[in-house]
Amino acid sequence: MEFVDKTTGEYEAIIRALPDGVIIMDACGIIVFHNDKAREFIQAGCVNLLGQPFGYNTSLESATEIEVQQINQQPRTYEIRSVEITWQEEKSFLLTLTDITSKKQSQIESRENQEKFSKLFQANPDCVILSHLESGRIIEFNQGFMRLFGYQPHEVYQRTAMDLHIWSDLADREEYARRLKTTGECMDYETFLVTKDGWVMPVNISARTIEFDNQLSALSIVRDISQYKNSEKALQKANDKLSLWIDELEIRNKETSLLNEMGDMLQSCLSLEEAYKVVGKYAELLFADQAGALYVYHQERKSLQKKVSWGDMVYSTDEFEPEDCWGIRRGHAHEMTGSKNPLLCNHIQNRITENSFIQNICIPLIAQGDTLGSLYLQLQPGQSMDHWKQLGISIAERAALDFANQRLRYKLHEQSIRDPLTGLFNRRYMEETLHREIRRAMRHEFKLGVVMIDVDFFKKFNDKFGHETGDLVLKEIGIYLQQNLRAEDVVCRFGGEEFIIILPDASLEDTYKRALQWRETIKSIHVGRYDLSLDPVTISVGVAAYPNHGQSVDELMRSVDTALYAAKNAGRDCVKIADAVPVITPK
Repeated sequence: MEFVDKTTGEYEAIIRALPDGVIIMDACGIIVFHNDKAREFIQAGCVNLLGQPFGYNTSLESATEIEVQQINQQPRTYEIRSVEITWQEEKSFLLTLTDITSKKQSQIESRENQEKFSKLFQANPDCVILSHLESGRIIEFNQGFMRLFGYQPHEVYQRTAMDLHIWSDLADREEYARRLKTTGECMDYETFLVTKDGWVMPVNISARTIEFDNQLSALSIVRDISQYKNSEKALQKANDKLSLWIDELEIRNKETSLLNEMGDMLQSCLSLEEAYKVVGKYAELLFADQAGALYVYHQERKSLQKKVSWGDMVYSTDEFEPEDCWGIRRGHAHEMTGSKNPLLCNHIQNRITENSFIQNICIPLIAQGDTLGSLYLQLQPGQSMDHWKQLGISIAERAALDFANQRLRYKLHEQSIRDPLTGLFNRRYMEETLHREIRRAMRHEFKLGVVMIDVDFFKKFNDKFGHETGDLVLKEIGIYLQQNLRAEDVVCRFGGEEFIIILPDASLEDTYKRALQWRETIKSIHVGRYDLSLDPVTISVGVAAYPNHGQSVDELMRSVDTALYAAKNAGRDCVKIADAVPVITPK
């Protein structure tokens, strides 16, 4: 470019009027001309720049950016473009300085915003997806997407949600797109999406539409709400359970009220018969739609008799012995279900059909250690055994206590059933047991063995070693007999040094063999006196059996007593059977 002399002034006027800074420097880089804008840009209006070196590198091929630090101001950025010219017949360079500080700042801010957006996009822990709304093509996604759906980046780019079969129900996708097109947003949209491995998960989607690549696109945040749904189900389950508890509480309150009423009524009863009726009435109210009966122990008959019953049909017999009920024998509630239960009580065993699945509970009435009766409950299939059992126990406990108090009004004494020295049953219990076992043997055509034992020369033993040692001998014999009997056998201290053993369902031959064994092994009993050398203990034994030697208590006792005296007369330390010797009155 050339400036002709005659037009230089005109050009100077034009240059001075330009909004950009203009500098002309010679081949050595010395400024030979500049306009006011250039001085403003470079020196902020200070000294003249003429004759000064420019001081910045420039390029003829492309624009150069420089940053100028001005006094008391922020640095400013200029774009310099350079061109070679002839100025005043000399080779020179014309420089134009354009202030691009604002543009540069805008570019920096734009870049920073993009970086922030990218960081926010990627750092969001939720799944974030940018996709074209119409086609469903996925434009961008974050790590949350890959974590949630299990895809790798190369599997997703330029593909659509339909290609990946993400939507479990396409009708849901259409509804989602419709809402976005209509309102520009779709918030808290719940649906089911499918992961890469085929798991269908409940999700919540919140999305807004944006313009991207001149197309309407959707920026969506997807959240897995499986845990929330599980919590929701758990909460619903807890609410249902709470409602059930409330219903049960109302039932329990009603039951407690009826139990309290029954207790008040029982305290007002003047006789056992009244008390039986009260228990039956309230049991019928408490066990609605069930069946059952109250049994009371009859002292003289040694059996349980039905006093009251309720319900359509009661399978239990009207009377049974205590041994026929597992609940009484065990001393606590006994549960039974169906006809094939191996532990059915004898009082119901023969009355339940093969196809019956009735649930049965026998609850003994026990007070102060005495069995006063039994509460029999008969429940329909599907009923809660635990609930009805606990309710039955509550009735049984209150009834038993009242029955015991009623009996105490007519009986002022309690009889001990065990001998205090040996811990064995006493004579009274022996007589009651023998009565019972004889009746059972009669009814079932069983055998019954009775053994009477007497310690030989016990008086001489006491005289020689003292009564304390004699007591030890009796205790050791009692312990031995208890340890060498069947569960159903009964051993009693008859009096002094005599013992009676009742052996249910034992023949005369079996009874005799066991008596021989006891006679032999008792000799080896060790009495705990380390300071004494005791003689071996020997016994004389009498044996009798039902029906061989009698069919009543008196007859059997007479027979076994006779056999015992026969053993003593035969020299002691032997066993005699009742019918083997005549009756001999001892001297």
